[in-house]
Amino acid sequence: MFLIFLYFQNRRISRNYGYSVCGERASGIYVSPHGPRLSVIAAVSFDGVVAASISEENFNADLFIDFLRTNVVPTLQPYNGINANSVVIMG
Repeated sequence: MFLIFLYFQNRRISRNYGYSVCGERASGIYVSPHGPRLSVIAAVSFDGVVAASISEENFNADLFIDFLRTNVVPTLQPYNGINANSVVIMG
């Protein structure tokens, strides 16, 4: 079983300059180019996705340990050389 951690941030393009009538200041509504940041952690085995968690917060040690205890550990099986869910590889 492999543990994978990713994050995504939606970045939209916004204009830094605008047009206006000669002699008047350009004005408009500025939309922040930074969308929500999504943190994703998943446990993947040869059988597919075993567990996944998506959060708009950054994962810290407490959230990571909670993910392991509630989602990953219950799916682990005893090691006998055959079970796909018996070894956890973090990378």
